[in-house]
Amino acid sequence: MDNSITLPEIPYRPPEPKAQLPIAMIGCGGISPAHLSAYKAAGYEVVALCDEIEERARKRSTQFYPEADIYTDYTDVLERDDVDIVDIATPPEGRHEIIEDAIRSGTHVLSQKPFVLDLDIGEALVEMAADRGVRLAVNQSGRWAPHLSYLRNAVKLDLLGDITGIHQAVHWNYDGENRAGNDLLLDYGIHWFDMIASITESQPEHVMATTGYSPNQVAETPMLAQVLIEFPGAQASIVFDANTPNGIRSRTYVAGTTASFEARQKTGPWSDWGGGPSRYPWERQQASLHTEQGTYQPKLEGSWNPEGWKGTMGELQAAIQDNRKPENNARDNLRCLELCFAAIASAEDGESKSPGTVRSVSV
Repeated sequence: MDNSITLPEIPYRPPEPKAQLPIAMIGCGGISPAHLSAYKAAGYEVVALCDEIEERARKRSTQFYPEADIYTDYTDVLERDDVDIVDIATPPEGRHEIIEDAIRSGTHVLSQKPFVLDLDIGEALVEMAADRGVRLAVNQSGRWAPHLSYLRNAVKLDLLGDITGIHQAVHWNYDGENRAGNDLLLDYGIHWFDMIASITESQPEHVMATTGYSPNQVAETPMLAQVLIEFPGAQASIVFDANTPNGIRSRTYVAGTTASFEARQKTGPWSDWGGGPSRYPWERQQASLHTEQGTYQPKLEGSWNPEGWKGTMGELQAAIQDNRKPENNARDNLRCLELCFAAIASAEDGESKSPGTVRSVSV
């Protein structure tokens, strides 16, 4: 290892908005503690919490923002003059209708992933937001996981040259009785499709995927999956072992013509997401940038939680204040969905798919 290699500073930390813009959360279910604990740690201003089940909103208020106003009808939230951003964390079915109403009200939007289940609807929302001057972003929290943010910005600085290979292996315990449908690739795998889309510019040509059942899984949907993606002059792969109860690991390797990047991390269980104490650290990670001069191993600070959610909301706030599009903007996120939808369809019929030709999926 040679840590004497001189590299430009790589800004992988979550962006810091110049001022805090008032936020309202719509949807206070299972993922909301991850959002709210990160926002509280970052000092973000959450002024309202909304859920069809009032008790859920009140519970999140007690946990994180006791001064926030409580609503059960999101249209009441959109009528407020003092809400600049809505964080829409409802399930994907029907979420596009809330996004559309928010855009009509002139309120900026951070949408939970997956952004939409239909590309035509997504494209329409993107155009509608652009026409009305509304910033529409997607909560792809993995973009600001320290190792993935470092990678994304290293690629942006052209430190890797032309990318020829992207390979990710995720060994995780995602199994559970509540998993169904396309959960593995659509809800969880979406992070890795987004990573691939965020560091590539060329249009992928083919996606091939398979899924299978682990012998001891309890979920009704497959917990094993493999995805192969062909680009002009490059390739990508993702392997999901989503019923791995012990030795949770993930690895990312990106090969470039001038340098290669590698990251390994150990992660903790879903129960760690509330911001409270746990038996395991949320994430221990090691990143390496391999160059002709040697290998540089940056000492990365932070972890996926809370930096991931701090980053998505911080980037949206900064983009609003700087009058620019956020890096996690919904238009770019459609490339991620094209990969994901193609993989789901390929796994269903065993045929290779061209990204963009599969226009919709079910949950």
